[in-house]
Amino acid sequence: MTSANLLFITSNRLGDAAISTGVLEVARKRLMTPDVTIACGPLPAPLFAGVPGLKRLIVLDKKKGGLHWPVLWLKTIGTYWDAVVDIRNSAVSYLVLAKKVYRFPGGPSGRQKAEQLAGMMGSLPSFGKIWLTKEAEEKAAVLLPAQGPVLALCPTANWSGKQWPAEKFVEAARRLTEEGELKGAAIAVFAAPGEEGKTASLAAGLSRTHKVHDLTGKTDPLEAAACLARCNLCLANDSGLMHIAATMGIPTLGLFGPSNDAEYRPFGPRAGFIRGASFLGMDKTEDYAALMQAIGVDEAVEAAKALLDNG
Repeated sequence: MTSANLLFITSNRLGDAAISTGVLEVARKRLMTPDVTIACGPLPAPLFAGVPGLKRLIVLDKKKGGLHWPVLWLKTIGTYWDAVVDIRNSAVSYLVLAKKVYRFPGGPSGRQKAEQLAGMMGSLPSFGKIWLTKEAEEKAAVLLPAQGPVLALCPTANWSGKQWPAEKFVEAARRLTEEGELKGAAIAVFAAPGEEGKTASLAAGLSRTHKVHDLTGKTDPLEAAACLARCNLCLANDSGLMHIAATMGIPTLGLFGPSNDAEYRPFGPRAGFIRGASFLGMDKTEDYAALMQAIGVDEAVEAAKALLDNG
């Protein structure tokens, strides 16, 4: 019996791709474990390496004028698809042959992105699902050997205005590991390749009092997911790593300033967020750093402890 064919077109951004895994799982279940073809950007591509039934992973390098879409069309036009799920609402999903097509045209910013995507599928909102490979789990076991509790810190973001000050991360980490469930915990610092300069002082400062695993630049997104799954709590700026941590189901506290928490708060079974000031919109202020600076260490520590207590 021939398996059904699913074409899943998702984001070139890491956080959006992680969120979209919830509707990927919905589509897989509807088609009863189909052969899956996934199209996405280079950054999130490793996240999908372990998807059951993965037949093809098409990595799209963004081109000027949307010229990456004809490339994808040429790679998919020869198949009659049982279903196409297109969260990019691209021309491709209008031009390929398919029994059923689900497109995401965008949604109201007052709802979290996973809820918006669920509306596209006519389903209830679904937590994301990242399938780990054996290789990713083995690397995580080397990078984070099981030796007691671990506090994950994700202190970077795609621009500096979304970053909580490093010294506040250090102070919060010290206080969270003084007592309770995380007493004596090691610290794992997560950041992308090329961000070593953003995490070096934080890791060095904490290494004077803690066992620090500085994983900056040492993992791809799937390996980071495997490492985060071994942690007990994640404290993170609004970033792709924050969404991966929430998707992996560990307690995840997102720190928000000049970005929209209504749409991009972490969405997971043990996720929460705080912000230091009301979301004003990026056109209403130029002092983005002040919105992050307004988040107090006391507030972050208490919110993180509450996530642990509610677990």
